[in-house]
Amino acid sequence: MIIGKNIYLRSIEESDWILIKKWNFDAETAAFFSPRLPISDIEQRKWFDSQINQKDKKKLIIVEKESNMSIGMIGLMNIDHINKNVEIGITMGEKQFAGKGLAKDAMVSAIRFMFEQQNMHQVYLTTLQNNHSAIKLFESVGFKNIAILPERVFCNNEYTGMLYMSIKKSDFRL
Repeated sequence: MIIGKNIYLRSIEESDWILIKKWNFDAETAAFFSPRLPISDIEQRKWFDSQINQKDKKKLIIVEKESNMSIGMIGLMNIDHINKNVEIGITMGEKQFAGKGLAKDAMVSAIRFMFEQQNMHQVYLTTLQNNHSAIKLFESVGFKNIAILPERVFCNNEYTGMLYMSIKKSDFRL
């Protein structure tokens, strides 16, 4: 378990797969992903099982401490212990917790864990160029823009760029 100020991060559990499906296919959240076809519970379950068994991925549930409610998920992907870098992603599934600093708390906690406990050199991510609230969050944690692939993703009836951001251990101040 990774402890933050107002959240903690725990490994996904068997009972989380339906909640994760709800979050991943929420219309507001899905607006910032490439268009997805609806999936069955069987397909979601196969995806869920694949996440548990991959050594270079770790999914963590964000739990708000006061209510003990699962509110989102942090993904650590492409964990590279040789080159010491890791990709991070976040989904805030429970909208009533938005704007309370919990996403930042979760990101800071996960990044600190990767730098201090896993000795990573760099954490990186990708996000859609028009996902302004996510970009604001990532910049507040210390991520810097490193590249933009213009018109990379067709989303909401238009093409938008894919923004690549990263933070190095030596630049992490939170």
